[in-house]
Amino acid sequence: MVTNVDTLRHLCLINELETSIGFLKRGIGELQSLDRVNDFCEAPIFLLSFGLEKFLKSIMVIVYWEDLEILEKYHKKWVKRNGHNLENLLKAVIDIVEEKKYSSKRPVGKEDLDFIIDNPDLNHLIAVLSNFSQGGRYYNLDIIMDRKSKFSDPKKGWEKIENEIFFRREDLQRRLTDDLSYNHISEIIKEIVVILETFLRAISRFFTLADIGPLGKKMSSIVYDFLVLSDEEIGKRDYNNFQRHPK
Repeated sequence: MVTNVDTLRHLCLINELETSIGFLKRGIGELQSLDRVNDFCEAPIFLLSFGLEKFLKSIMVIVYWEDLEILEKYHKKWVKRNGHNLENLLKAVIDIVEEKKYSSKRPVGKEDLDFIIDNPDLNHLIAVLSNFSQGGRYYNLDIIMDRKSKFSDPKKGWEKIENEIFFRREDLQRRLTDDLSYNHISEIIKEIVVILETFLRAISRFFTLADIGPLGKKMSSIVYDFLVLSDEEIGKRDYNNFQRHPK
């Protein structure tokens, strides 16, 4: 029998997932607004880190939906600072789908997991977002208070990602040499968006392909916009003027 508590739990899960997707879309939109003049990278870092944390935790909640004892153990970990470690959360989700033999059952599963685990740009990006989530957002205040921060400056971390992409893109270097007004930052951002969209599509596929349970399939409509991204669409969306993908 469905109780008021069950209904409320489902409604809160829906709200949590919708909020996570909203933050992730807004984060990519803010990312697409960056250029040589607007370098306010803190906005997309905040939105993406917050959205990704909610997204990964929601997946774990879906997996253990019927086991409140396990969820309570996770909750006790999540309310502590280490509970904001996105690298650990992502590893926990990957371990879950690997236990279900996702990569061996579906070719696309192996492709997705290989990308998540082995792509160095994605790994650096997750590390920067995780640093921010755990305490890097307080880096400036720590320095102001004459305290040694346990975390690195998020802005420098972001600039390192941009520089890594720039220095391996000889085409961008040549164009900037020929035209000092060339907006190379926008091209770098496009590459970061491609990485993010590929990652979020891979995670969204867990809802329908990774055997995380009937609740995952039921909630898949919430992640639909990332779930149905085709290879041709990746990197082409303008998230500041994005209309929900038609079903």
